[in-house]
Amino acid sequence: MRSNKKVFMLLITIFLVALLAGTCFATETPKRLQGENRYETAVEISKEGWPKTSAFVVLASGENFPDALCAGPLASLFDAPILLTGKNTLDSRTKTELQRLKAENVFIIGGTGVIAEAVENQLLNMGLSVERIAGQDRYETSIKIAEYICEWSKAQVGEVYVVSGADFADAVSVSPIASSSFSPIILACPTNVPAFDEYIKGFVGAIAGTAYIVGDSSTVRDSVANLFPNAIRITGTDKYERNAAIINYFADKIDFSKPYIATGEAYPDALAGSAFIASRSQEKTSPVILVGRTLASATKNLIKDKLSPESELTVLGGPGAVSESTLNSVVNLINGIEDVDSSFEKFPQFETVDLEGNKVTNSIFAQHKLTLINYWTPTCAASRQELPELQEISKRYASQDVAVIGTVLQSEKNEAIHEMNNAKANFKNIIMSNSMYDFYVNKIRAVPCTVYVNSNGEIVGQIETGVRAASDLQRTINNLLGGKVSSSPGTNQQEKPTETIGSVLSIQEIKAKWNKYKPVFSGNPYIEEPSIVAPHKAGKVAPGLIQDGVNMANFVRYLAGLPDDLVADETLNNQAQHGAVLNAVLGQLNHLPPKPAGMSESFYNIGYKSVSSSNLSYASKSIWSKDDISLIPGDSVSLAASVKSYMKDNSFYNIQTVGHRRWVLNPALKKIGFGFAHKIDEQYGWLFLERYSAMQVFDTSRTETVNYDYIKWPNSGNFPVEFFAGEDPWSLSLNPAKYMAPQLAQVKVELQRKSDGKVWIFDKSDNQIVDGQDYFNVNNDGYGVSYCLIFRPGDVGSYKNGDVFDVKITGLKDKSGKSVEIKYSVQFFNLE
Repeated sequence: MRSNKKVFMLLITIFLVALLAGTCFATETPKRLQGENRYETAVEISKEGWPKTSAFVVLASGENFPDALCAGPLASLFDAPILLTGKNTLDSRTKTELQRLKAENVFIIGGTGVIAEAVENQLLNMGLSVERIAGQDRYETSIKIAEYICEWSKAQVGEVYVVSGADFADAVSVSPIASSSFSPIILACPTNVPAFDEYIKGFVGAIAGTAYIVGDSSTVRDSVANLFPNAIRITGTDKYERNAAIINYFADKIDFSKPYIATGEAYPDALAGSAFIASRSQEKTSPVILVGRTLASATKNLIKDKLSPESELTVLGGPGAVSESTLNSVVNLINGIEDVDSSFEKFPQFETVDLEGNKVTNSIFAQHKLTLINYWTPTCAASRQELPELQEISKRYASQDVAVIGTVLQSEKNEAIHEMNNAKANFKNIIMSNSMYDFYVNKIRAVPCTVYVNSNGEIVGQIETGVRAASDLQRTINNLLGGKVSSSPGTNQQEKPTETIGSVLSIQEIKAKWNKYKPVFSGNPYIEEPSIVAPHKAGKVAPGLIQDGVNMANFVRYLAGLPDDLVADETLNNQAQHGAVLNAVLGQLNHLPPKPAGMSESFYNIGYKSVSSSNLSYASKSIWSKDDISLIPGDSVSLAASVKSYMKDNSFYNIQTVGHRRWVLNPALKKIGFGFAHKIDEQYGWLFLERYSAMQVFDTSRTETVNYDYIKWPNSGNFPVEFFAGEDPWSLSLNPAKYMAPQLAQVKVELQRKSDGKVWIFDKSDNQIVDGQDYFNVNNDGYGVSYCLIFRPGDVGSYKNGDVFDVKITGLKDKSGKSVEIKYSVQFFNLE
C-alpha cells in the first residue's frame, strides 16, 4: 500500500511539473522595428531590410496617407525601401539614410501638394536621379503607379487589389500580399465621380487575372467592382475583420512562422514594412496583423488559429504605435492564454515555507505596498530568462516597499536554488501551496507569470504572462503605485498623511506662482561641457538651468492641482546627463538606442538606463557662431522649455497616449533629474544649436498619499492660454483606485464653447488621427496614472483670453460599478 502511495505521489509530481513546463512560453521576445517617430521607424526598417545598399528608394509622405498607400508593390518591384518625408523639407533622418544606402534613384509618390518641389530639388542637389509618379488626385496616382509597374515589367498585370481610398487600413492589409507579386493596389473613390471611373476603364485592359475587391459595396461601390471583368470581394464589418479576412483568404500564400504586427490606427509603420516584408519573402509572404488599443474578436481568432509559440513575431513601430499591453495580449493568445483582469480579487490564503524552510503566510503582503508573485519553473527557459529582470526590480524597489517573491513546486526546490544562484538573484522564493496551485490552474496555466498584490492581499491590475523586461515591470509598478494600489478606505495606505487636490485657483494665485517659478537662468548651460565624441564625457549642467526645469515642472503640476514640491536628485541628474549625451552622440531621440562606436560600456549602460526611463526632448535654434551657446531666460532650447513641450504631446504618436504629460503629472512623483547636451549643425550656411535633453520621471518616492479623483489638463477653473494651444489634446486621468478602467466604446465626451455655443462630441468614431478632424482615445497603459481620456477638437482654432469651455463626460464607472458623470469648466486667461 505504501509503495502504491509513493508511485501515486510520484505521478502527481510529474504531472504538475509537466503542466508547468508544458505551458512555458517561447523564449523569443518579439522584436520591434521602431524609431522615435514614423520617419525614424521607416529608417530602422530600411536598415534591417537593406543593411548594405539599395540603388532605388521610394519616397512617400509621412504626413498623410492617400498617395503613399500604393507604393508597396512599386518598392517591391525595384527591391527598394520606403522612406518618409515631410511636405516642404526632406526629413534629415531620411536624408542620412539615403546617404547610407548609397541610393542612386528616388521615386517620389504624389504631386507637389503632397511632397513639394523643394524636396525634389534637395534630392537633385544630392546627385540623385528623381522620378515623380503622380496624378491629379490619389485615385489617378494609384492608376499611374499601376501603369508604371506594367510598363517596367513589360507584361499584363496578373491581379490587382482594389481598396477604398477614404481610409488606409485595407491598403495596408493587402500591401504585403500585393507587393510579393508586384500586383498594383488601386484606390477606389467612395462617391460616384465620372473621372475616377474613366481612370479605371483606361486601365482594365491591362489586367489579365483577378481583381480582389476589399470590402462590401459601402466600402467599394458596386459600380466600381463591375468595371473589372473578374472580380472577387473580400469583406468584413470593419478594418480588423477585413484584415483577418484577407489573411485567411490568401493563407496558402502566407508564411505564418514570421508574422508582423502593426497598428491599425495609422499607416506609416505598416506601409514602410510592406516593402521590407516582400524583400524577405521567398515562395510565401508574411502577414501584417493589424491591432488596435485592444484586440478585436476577429484578430483574436486569427492569432489563435494561425500563429503558434514557434512564430517569430516582429512588431512594426514602437510602444506608441503598438502598446506593450496590446503586444502582451498578442503573445498571450499565441501561447493559448486569454488576458485576465483580476482587479481587487483576493489572492488565495496560503501557509507555506520559503526555500530556507521559514514559514510564510498571506501576512507577508501587509509588509509592503506592493508584492509581485512570480510563478516560474526552473525547467522553463523563459522563466530562467526572467530571473535577472526580477532581481533588478527587487533591488531597485527595495526602499519603496515593493517586494518580489517567486513561487515554485516543492519537487523543484533544489533546481530553483541552482538557477537562482546562476542568475545571481536573491529575492525570496516560496514553495507553491495547494491553494496557490489551484489558483494557477484556474486563472493562469502558463509560466512565467506575475501577479501583483497590494497590502490588503488583493490582486491589482492584470495578471501578466510571459517574459517581462525590467522596464515593462517597472512601468506596471509605477502605474499601480500611482494609484497607491489600495481599493478601500481604512487601509495602511490611507492611514499615511494625505494631501487633497482639486481646489480652483484664482488668476491672482496663478500669476503669483508664475512669478516664483518662471525661468530666470541665462548664460553658459554648463559648468563642465560634455563631449559627444570619443572619449565621451557627461559633463555637468549649470544648477540654475536645472532649477529652471524643476520650477517649470512644479508650475505645471501646480496648474493641475498637484503638489508643486518636486526636487532635483543628483543621482538622477547624473543619469539623465549620460542619457542626453548618448542621444546627442546618435543625433536622435531614442528610448532604446544602440551603442555608439567608441563609447565605453559603462557610459552607455548609464545612458541607456536613463533614456529608457525618461521623457526625452529635442529642440534647435539658429546661432551666429559655434561658440554662441549661451541661453537667455525662457530660451527655446532650455530645460524649462522641454518641460513645457512634454505637456503639449500633440504629435501623431504622442497624442495617442499623452505619456510625457502623464509622467510629469504623476501624483507619486517626488524626485526628478535633468540632462542637457548639444551639438552644432550647419545647413545652407546657417548654424543651428541642437539640444537633446532627458527628464527622469519614473520616481515614486512620495511618502504622503495624494487624494484625487482625476487629473485634468487643462485643469478646471482658470487656466493660462500660454500653456495650452489649439493643437494640444485635452486629457483627464482617472484614479485607478476609485474608477474602473474606461472603455473606448462606452465613453462619450461633450465639449462646448460658451461664446458661440459650438459643441464637439467625441466618441469611438473619432479614434483616427486626421488633420483638421476631431480625435478621441482612451489609453489605459502605464504612463503615470493609467486610466486616461484624450480628446482634441479638430477645428477649435486657438484658445483666447476669456474663452470658457464646458466639459461633460459620460460612460464611466466607479469601482462599485456605479455609472459616473463628470462635469467641469475651464476659463482661459492671459498669464502675461
